[in-house]
Amino acid sequence: MKFEYTFDGNMYHVVVPSRRIDYDANYQDLIEDIARFYGYDNIPTTLPASTDEGHLTRSQSVERGVKELLTGLGLDEAITYSLTSAKHLYEFADENVEAIKILMPFTEEKEYMRLSLIPSLLDVVSYHKARNLLNSKFFEISTVYGKDYVNVLLSGALTGNYKKSSWQASSINVDFYLVKGILDELFANLGINVRYEKLEVKNMHPGVTAGIYAGDTYLGFVGKVHPSYEKANDLSNTFVFELDFTKMLELSISSVSYKVTSKFPSVTRDLAIVCKKEIEAAKIEALIRQTARKNLVNIELFDLYVDPSIGEDNKQLAYKLTFVDQNQTMESADVDKIIKSILNRLAFEFGATLRQ
Repeated sequence: MKFEYTFDGNMYHVVVPSRRIDYDANYQDLIEDIARFYGYDNIPTTLPASTDEGHLTRSQSVERGVKELLTGLGLDEAITYSLTSAKHLYEFADENVEAIKILMPFTEEKEYMRLSLIPSLLDVVSYHKARNLLNSKFFEISTVYGKDYVNVLLSGALTGNYKKSSWQASSINVDFYLVKGILDELFANLGINVRYEKLEVKNMHPGVTAGIYAGDTYLGFVGKVHPSYEKANDLSNTFVFELDFTKMLELSISSVSYKVTSKFPSVTRDLAIVCKKEIEAAKIEALIRQTARKNLVNIELFDLYVDPSIGEDNKQLAYKLTFVDQNQTMESADVDKIIKSILNRLAFEFGATLRQ
């Protein structure tokens, strides 16, 4: 088939047998129609001439890794609507962020761009519960939109049995520490060191909610949905978390570091202290880390004990401390000196004492 064409500066004039076609100055449209007339089957298949190889960006790779990790831990990925109602808009979001209202919404339930993923995930949990599907473990990574505000969040909602074995006649129920353990695994995988502090969040149980911090950076919260909210939304014993995924990506990229493994053996000591019940374990741990400094390579809280024998208003916290010196083998006297400094500071700051 023979084609002839001319270009007058504004339009292509293509002449094919028995007809003439005029195009405005869009070369892609011209090529497309020539290929159509010629026949797609007559055009040989060739690979692009470029030698560039496709690859994921750093953020795409991290996001894919997070999804694989969470699904490997038993959670299911949910994809929910980015629109919500005025009722749910600020239930778990900052009320200082101005929301975007849709000009012509189809329904009142889809009237605003959402500022939090939690209401959407709780709707999914409630939907499943109404159909007698009582074990829900969902997460979602998605964008939220406000006026002059765009962010990517990672949120989750869990309830019921996390793991159930009919053969072993055992089950693991979802609770605060299970969800915290999932997040600990996530942060460890990303190389982000975090701490948990007591935090009050709207529609969250005030005694079972914690803020998550990486240094001075606030990342989000984890906790139990308030019983009154659960009752109003047909939920029961539901735990949620919401994290700033944008900040997590930044910290993951910048916080990865490597240390030479010490050729000297480590020394482990157990430390049981008695303090007032209202003192947070996170504050105790932070002071221990600050006092021991570079020699403390690991600290683990392995026991919480409450009994009238140590005082009605007291509790016992037991820690496993691991010490290492990069330059020499640590002697018992070296560890004793550090433990003494820790106990002195705990007594001064919190009135804590060593359990006798």
